[in-house]
Amino acid sequence: IPFPKISKITNADKPTICWIGRFDSQKRFWIVFEIAKRCPHIDFVMLGQSQRPDLMASLIEKGRDIPNLKMLPVDDDKIKDQVYRDSWALLNTSIHEGYPVTFQEAFSYGKPVISSVEAGGVIEKYGYYTGEILGECVREEDLNKFCNKIEECISNNELRFKKGKNALAYVRENHSFELYEKQLKEILKKEDISNVFNTAKG
Repeated sequence: IPFPKISKITNADKPTICWIGRFDSQKRFWIVFEIAKRCPHIDFVMLGQSQRPDLMASLIEKGRDIPNLKMLPVDDDKIKDQVYRDSWALLNTSIHEGYPVTFQEAFSYGKPVISSVEAGGVIEKYGYYTGEILGECVREEDLNKFCNKIEECISNNELRFKKGKNALAYVRENHSFELYEKQLKEILKKEDISNVFNTAKG
């Protein structure tokens, strides 16, 4: 991914948690609404849009009256950049994920991730893992798992910045364009690509 220019990891004065994704059922975006209601001392910023607004519009509207929650467009790079810089952490509420680009994005800004999906072990190292939470996540005990990890994140500045700094180093070392280019060249060097193309033409 293209890395932002980061000379120093910064964040807003007030605890701010961002969420970036689709307003669709797999992402369980409504969890953020419930968490925001329970954590009025924290600002929540959601960037996204729905692929099925005909189905999700009425549910999305329920979040618009929550005073400490903002919903912004996800396709404005300047807004997205500023949200990442201001945020104390990225919140992921998906029921399942592979290794989402948003994790790499957050890490590239030196921000930890709070998630119920482990994604190959990176959350335990560079974020706050709630443990697996299945279903719609509307039970109080499930919502509390997210709230507890958010509180853990914002209450310990030293640990949060340490995780963010380590995340930044990790993503720069393992997910840069330069690394991918190098790996691709090594693969092409090992394989006789001309034979592959000749076989395809034949």
